[in-house]
Parts: sequence; C-alpha cells; structure tokens
Amino acid sequence: MSTVNPVIRRSHKKSKDGCHNCKKRRIKCDEFRPDCRNCLLGRRTCKYPVTEAIEDTSTVLDNSWSGVAESSLQTWRTSGEPPFPFLQLPTTPRWHNLSLGTLKHMHHLALLASILELSNTRQFCAWWSEFPMFVQLALSFDFVAYAVIAHSAGRLALVTKTSEAFEDAARFRTLALKGLNEAINSFSKDNADAILCASMCLSNQEHDWRSWRVVMEGTSAVIQQMQPWITDSLFYKFVDYKPFPPERRTSSLASNPNTPKSPQDPLEILTSLLAQGITSLNILSSCSKDSPDLSAIIRQLRDTCRLVHSQSLSTPWSTAEQYRLTHPFAAWMDRYTISYVAISKGDLITQVTLAHFFAVVVVLDMVFPDIQLPLTTPIRLKSIVEAETVVRNRLKEEGLWCVHCRVAHKADELMKFPMDAVRVFRELRAIDVGRSV
Repeated sequence: MSTVNPVIRRSHKKSKDGCHNCKKRRIKCDEFRPDCRNCLLGRRTCKYPVTEAIEDTSTVLDNSWSGVAESSLQTWRTSGEPPFPFLQLPTTPRWHNLSLGTLKHMHHLALLASILELSNTRQFCAWWSEFPMFVQLALSFDFVAYAVIAHSAGRLALVTKTSEAFEDAARFRTLALKGLNEAINSFSKDNADAILCASMCLSNQEHDWRSWRVVMEGTSAVIQQMQPWITDSLFYKFVDYKPFPPERRTSSLASNPNTPKSPQDPLEILTSLLAQGITSLNILSSCSKDSPDLSAIIRQLRDTCRLVHSQSLSTPWSTAEQYRLTHPFAAWMDRYTISYVAISKGDLITQVTLAHFFAVVVVLDMVFPDIQLPLTTPIRLKSIVEAETVVRNRLKEEGLWCVHCRVAHKADELMKFPMDAVRVFRELRAIDVGRSV
C-alpha cells in the first residue's frame, strides 16, 4: 500500500482585516460587520481599521440582496402572484405572522433553489433536490419555518459578514429548537415529517458536538417511532435502510471488480478507498487551479483523507474528534457562494468536485459510523449517482480537456472514486440506493 503524506495544509485565508480587539488579543477575527462575533460575545466595542472597499463590499452585497427580496415580497403581497412557481407558494406572503423583513431570509433560499431549478442542476445538490418539500412543511409548521430561516440567516452571516444576519440566525435557531421540543412532546403521525425536516435544518447549525449529538439522537428516535407508518413519510426513500453497525466492519465483502481489492477485510477496503480518493483529489486539484474556492475545498477534502488514511482505522477516535474532522464540510455549500453560480452554469469541474465532496463524506460515514446522521447518506449517494449521469452524458467519448493537466479526462476517470464510494457503501451496508431514488 502506498504511503500518503498526512501533513495538513492550511485551506483558509488569514484574517488580515480583523478588528482592533481581535488583533490585540491575537485571535482570529471573523470580520463580521459592524461587530465581529468575538466582540459581540465579549460585549466589547468593535472597531475596524480604515481600509478601502472592505466594508463597502459586504454592505453593498447585503443591501442589494435585501432590496431585491423586499421588492419581490411586496409585489407578491399586492398582486397575489407568488414568485418561484415550482415551489407552489400561497397567494399571500403571510406565514405564521412573520414580517416581510423576516421572510426575506426564506426568499433568499428560494432564489438559490430557483437558480438551480432553472439550470436543471438541483437534482444532484443533496437536500436542494428536496427543497420544495421543505417549503411546504414550513408553510404548515412554524418551527420548520424558523429552522429554515435560521439556516438562511446563518448562510448570509457567512457571506456578508454582518452581525444582523448572525443575530437573526441565533434568534430563529432558538425559536426553532423551542418549537421542535414542543412538537416532539406532542409527537404524532401528523407532525413527524415536520420534526425530521426541522432536525435536518438544525443539525448543520450546531457547532458543538454534544448539541449536535442531541439532535442526531432525537432524529434517530423519531425515525424509530415512525416505523408503523414509515412508508407514508415524505422521507421514506431516505430512511428505508438499516445502518451498518460498527461491530460488522470486520465482516467479509463480496468481490467486485469495480471496487478496491482486499474483499476479506472492510478496513483494508476503506483504507484503499481513502488512498484512491487522495489520488483523485490531487488530479482534481490541478484541474481547478483557476477557481480559488474549488481549490480550497479540494485541498481540505484531500488533507482530511490524508489524516484519516495515516491513522490505523482500527484505532479509536473520540466522538469529539470525529465531529471536528467531519462537521466543517456541512457548511461548504453555504460558505462558497460561487459554487451555486458555477453549478447552475453547468461547470463540469464544479460538478465533479461536488461528487467528490459527497463521496469523501460518505467514506467518513463508513469509517466513523457513530457520527452518521440519519437521512444524510442516502441523499448524498443519490446526488453522486445523478452527478455521474450528467458528467457521462456531457462528456460522452470526447473527454474534458484540461489545460493544466494537458490531457483529456474521461468520465470514468473523473467519477471513478465517487462511484466506488457508492459501490463500497452498498456492499458494506446492504443498502440499495440507485437512480430510482
């Protein structure tokens, strides 16, 4: 087996324009404006050095988005004609007595979903493929609406670096958790899907592994209670499987010519699959040199694979270590806004990167089964399969010419690691997720 360098490189930019307090305390500033979160939490007066365009850039982005959303919502209110027809919204923007200023957060996510919908790329963007279902549940249950709004506000906080969005995210997350707890206490067939939907929205917003685990265990308990009517659930196609228990990770595997060898030992298969992923990500890193955002996530994915590969997979990792390693990937689609534009434009390297992103997380789910969140792996498998179909249909026999690698990459080469991750997962966990999902 080849030796892989486990050294982790930095994938983020240093904070060169942080506030005075963070620089004085020698801590990383998130550069939220007008007040960074460190100063907000510490109740300090936040002041930034005078720089050109930094403050104006974030302000213009935030105001531009806010103005468009408010104008669209006003038109919706006066005309009775809702935007985004594919979402089947009601004729009036009155959800749970929420103000138009609050509903602009819902409008923001709907706009992103619309971009993907119009470009026919929503189907391989994980939960974005199910966004209309989330919206319909949000129309009926206020705590689902709060969870979706909190997710949108959290995304805007990352993009615009404004404290207003950060405060909205925290406020609606609190409201969502309160409503979710009340719904769980009155659990029934009528609110079960809403509970699952809110749990999924909130799971990626938890930044502490203990809080995240509470949400995860609650979701698992809800799915267990739903078994008598699970086939009627909107989430049935994503919960109709049995997770692969940790104690079976040393069982034998049937030989498959398309998967890494060593069928007698799943641990060796996963180690080989990680090495394959590192090689594939190295190639993809060369192809993405023109996109700093894609290059950053590819390096992070590769370095994570290197770290896990360098350790013995039989060596125990604490839940906290597993969470810290895998959770940052949950925010990738939120942090790098250019990804939506590139995906909607049909950029093949972006689509291949997205498939690799899902594949790495699927592999980590197999390596660390204790932190596998219910519902998430099947939707990632579906996205990989959908992306592979698009890439294969686009490239056919010609291949994709890469000016950096100076070679034409075939679909089989670009998508081999993601599809091998799907095959190995099916073998190890006896799950049948395919194009029919």
